[in-house]
Amino acid sequence: KKDFLDFQVSAKKKIILVSLKEKISYSKVENLGAKFYHHIKDNKINEYILDTNFLLAKNKNIVGYFFHGIKLKSYKFQN
Repeated sequence: KKDFLDFQVSAKKKIILVSLKEKISYSKVENLGAKFYHHIKDNKINEYILDTNFLLAKNKNIVGYFFHGIKLKSYKFQN
């Protein structure tokens, strides 16, 4: 099973679906965010919209862990 599914809607618009298991730990959500960063890092798209309407209210904090995983993976050590 793939973690991400891409659908090209137009030349400037793409939909990326993120697959979440029903019972997923926060650490796995962070890892998924890190994988997502690798999935999008070479794209020339500068803006993303995250639709969380499908998430239950009790799972809304998953988004924070997902973004935290993206942020951790995108960090660069520079001199």
